[in-house]
Amino acid sequence: MHCSAVVTGPFPSGPYPLGSTEVTWTATDSSGNSVSCTQTVTVVDEIDPTISCPADITVSNDPGQCGAVVTYDVTSADNCSGETIEQTAGLPSGSLFEVGTTTNTFVVTDASGNTETCSFDVTVADTEAPVVACNEITIVLDGNGDVNLEASDLDNMSS
Repeated sequence: MHCSAVVTGPFPSGPYPLGSTEVTWTATDSSGNSVSCTQTVTVVDEIDPTISCPADITVSNDPGQCGAVVTYDVTSADNCSGETIEQTAGLPSGSLFEVGTTTNTFVVTDASGNTETCSFDVTVADTEAPVVACNEITIVLDGNGDVNLEASDLDNMSS
């Protein structure tokens, strides 16, 4: 002889939130006998967030400057909300980047501690020609007939 049982819930329906959720199951047979058990459903986020850095950036210096103001965007996404982006190397967007190459590195961390990293270079080239100032001069020879001349120039970069 087979007995039938009715299982009552709540029935698990997703999605479950991160962390632990208790679910109690109750089974009742046709004679009214019942038994219950509780199980813990644990959801763990093991999926890394994603982060997107721009491609390497190359620019000329700003006029009269030994660098250039450079702006950029770094974006991230995750399967769960709450990720944060931290810059671990380089300069923030909108900063004056000096002539040369600066490596910018970012790390995104989600609420479960999963991380992902990206990097890109900002290269600023000094493409501004120096300015030479020519002035009229009078040369006075010393007692030996010698003269000492000095030249100067102006450049956006200091020596």
